[in-house]
Amino acid sequence: MENKKDTIYFNHDFNSRNDNKIIKLRKKYKWDGYGVFWATLEIMRETTDGMQTYSDCIDNAFQLNLDEEWYTVFINDCIEFGLFIRKGEYVYSQRLLSDIEHMKSKSKKASASASARWDKVKGEKSEGNAIALPTHSDSNAKEDSIGEDKKGENSKGEEEKPVAEPPAVPPLKEIDLLVPELRMEYVKMVGFIFSQPKLQKIPSQLAPDEYEKLRENYTEEQIMETLKDMGNYKDIGKKQSIYLTANKWLKKNAISSEITAQLAAFENEYRTFIVKQSNGAITEPKLSKYDKTDLSCIVTFLKDNSKEKTFESAKAGFVFILDNWSKLDSFTQKRVKLSEINKDKLKIITELRKVPTNERITRQNSSTGAVNNQGAGVLQERKDF
Repeated sequence: MENKKDTIYFNHDFNSRNDNKIIKLRKKYKWDGYGVFWATLEIMRETTDGMQTYSDCIDNAFQLNLDEEWYTVFINDCIEFGLFIRKGEYVYSQRLLSDIEHMKSKSKKASASASARWDKVKGEKSEGNAIALPTHSDSNAKEDSIGEDKKGENSKGEEEKPVAEPPAVPPLKEIDLLVPELRMEYVKMVGFIFSQPKLQKIPSQLAPDEYEKLRENYTEEQIMETLKDMGNYKDIGKKQSIYLTANKWLKKNAISSEITAQLAAFENEYRTFIVKQSNGAITEPKLSKYDKTDLSCIVTFLKDNSKEKTFESAKAGFVFILDNWSKLDSFTQKRVKLSEINKDKLKIITELRKVPTNERITRQNSSTGAVNNQGAGVLQERKDF
């Protein structure tokens, strides 16, 4: 059992606010995020080993009196920034673990020094009084002989049952070679695969570089849905490779080259939106190939759910969403990444449909001066939103 001093203490560098990882956190969450980060570290330190399972970590939101959805995004951002590490099912701070080990090492050294001093005192008493004091190990040996007759049996002669070890965390080889934005996605995919008995039977599992290849052409959502379909396919165990099978299935619903040709206009609208949202802090937003994949998915969705089924109406819908972003709830307004917008698209449309017509922002055509109402029409086209 750890003593009270060890339980409540860990290092807090005086200049930690200037750490590059902390600066990234402060840019997004201000000083509130800084406080929540250190409060989370305190909770982790209260555990016996300084680590928490991911689900337990998310449950911290309750004792911190925070919205669980907001806190989940916060923890994932801390992992992305490198402040926390997620390996398998566990979340931890490498710095905190190092501090704990350092403190344990100091405690052992102090204990050894005290033991050496005590042995010296015992030796002096033994020489002066000719009385040898029993050592701690001798005392323990006698106690052990009473409670246990022989190894593997207790005092009643019953064989002791071995303690079952927890299942090993699935090995995630070369995960550090992935770009940061894909690491958590890959962990999620591997976790799902390990939960599906049929997928586990496939000889060649999904490697990090193979997931990266899939992600170049498809969204995280599309890949996960495909894996779910594969897990429900009765003959999937006969396949030889998860990557080859998933890639083949995904090609059936591949993004058309027609969409790729239309993306430039949507990218320009999104870049303008990001510059505005950052109040000019970001002047030239860059889009990765994964961002473009998510944008393609958004464009396809808007096109398929518009009355005209055209890219023009899809763009009108996209512009309408970005122009009315301030009408969304505060939590959704913070989720401006294309991957987040892609995941939240149904929620976004549902919220904007509730905005009264006279409060909606509609953009005028710069050349004709006419008000473009197509965007609002896209939002009202489907009644099941």
